[in-house]
Amino acid sequence: MIRWAPALLLLGAAALYLARLGRVGLFDPSEGTYAEIPREMLALHDWLTPHFNFVRYFEKPPLLYWLNALSLGALGNSEFSARLVTALAAVSGIGVVYGIGRDLWGRQAGLASAAILATSFGYFVFGRIMLPDMLLIALLSAAFWGFSRGMLGDVDRPAAVMGGYAAMAGAVLTKGLIGVVFPALTIGAFLLITRDWRLVRRLKLVRGGALFLLITVPWHVLVAARNPG
Repeated sequence: MIRWAPALLLLGAAALYLARLGRVGLFDPSEGTYAEIPREMLALHDWLTPHFNFVRYFEKPPLLYWLNALSLGALGNSEFSARLVTALAAVSGIGVVYGIGRDLWGRQAGLASAAILATSFGYFVFGRIMLPDMLLIALLSAAFWGFSRGMLGDVDRPAAVMGGYAAMAGAVLTKGLIGVVFPALTIGAFLLITRDWRLVRRLKLVRGGALFLLITVPWHVLVAARNPG
């Protein structure tokens, strides 16, 4: 049974976070805003420039809008489809926390950590409200998991580190520079405390930086070119 415990935990979390997800109407102004922008992406056939009330709207980068537009396009306009990305991000974050706990302290610690997170009141509430925060949290957690696997494991894991860079880039496309500031400060502080400079080689700064820029730069360049100023 313990072998299937992680899968059962994630299935239980998915059931908890998806149950009656669309029963309550969208909360204004935030949920209404984040639902309307992807709806207008579909209506205008414009996935580059976000619009709200058909006026250009650049408060946040587009990743959440893109994912919500895919959900609305596939499932139709409803409260459930508008919140689905947030709920799935919350469940994914629970899985990531399990992975971090397992790698650092063992399987039981990972299960306990994931179960505590899944049943935390604040996490549950924000996991069922369409805001960028939950997607940001899931991506930042994935970034920390990738970097921790690459830096703290017994062997070098370049694929895990590159996954960390990709997740960090996704965080930037979700809520801006905060997506790179938190990992950079955390990893920098860890290196200063441990003074184990050999770990810098495991960070694959050149390859990882190139991947990060490859993911984050194109939208910023294209949207700036289309919308001067």
